[in-house]
Amino acid sequence: MRYIIAVISLWLLSTPAVFADTWGEMTWGEGVWGSPNEPVDCEHAVYSLKNKTLTVPYLEIPIVNFFSGQPTGKVELWTGSLKRLHGITNRFRLLSKTMVPITDGSSTDCPATYTHAGTLFIPYVDVPTGVVVGNSQFGDEVKTFETILIWEPLGKSFIVESVNPVD
Repeated sequence: MRYIIAVISLWLLSTPAVFADTWGEMTWGEGVWGSPNEPVDCEHAVYSLKNKTLTVPYLEIPIVNFFSGQPTGKVELWTGSLKRLHGITNRFRLLSKTMVPITDGSSTDCPATYTHAGTLFIPYVDVPTGVVVGNSQFGDEVKTFETILIWEPLGKSFIVESVNPVD
């Protein structure tokens, strides 16, 4: 019992919001809590504490011209997940088997966007503020953040550049 209390206390002190203890490598903004500016038809990305995965329901990816290597101005809508790398709090690897094009005509007013330059902008990420101990999760409050990740080709992963509270 003391161990669980110590773990929870340590977590609460070191992890005020999202993606654990990377204070020096993230920009924490002021944000507007309870903002009425959220689009009407908006499905948020979700971070799972237990699985350490970030699930992005709608992701706009630019179509690139095969010959020039440049974006055509058109985009495709995809869905997929990223997994936080074990032992590293600010890097996520794309789970390629989860990446699927959305072909059923569904859409959203707030998709995540990926640029040809390697920037992944996710306007809304829901993050539970609890803690996972074993197979149990404690706490049920959810906070929402705007997140920017940058593709790092050598590490074949995305690096969290900024996390700002939005709602």
